[in-house]
Amino acid sequence: MWINKAQVKRQCRIELDDNSEDMLLDSYIAAVEQKTIAYLNRHLYRESVPETDPDWLSMPRLFRVCCSW
Repeated sequence: MWINKAQVKRQCRIELDDNSEDMLLDSYIAAVEQKTIAYLNRHLYRESVPETDPDWLSMPRLFRVCCSW
């Protein structure tokens, strides 16, 4: 996951201990990740990149920070 549930909750101004929307937020996060990969037509990696993937993109910290705004 590029962004976590706590980041999404802070952005949406949802209390961190409120778990009533967690399943929905997990679905949104997964959908955004899948759409981003499909749009870019590339696999995105946070840390290690397999040598077998010639079309990879790195997920820089700044991008992850921008996603949480």
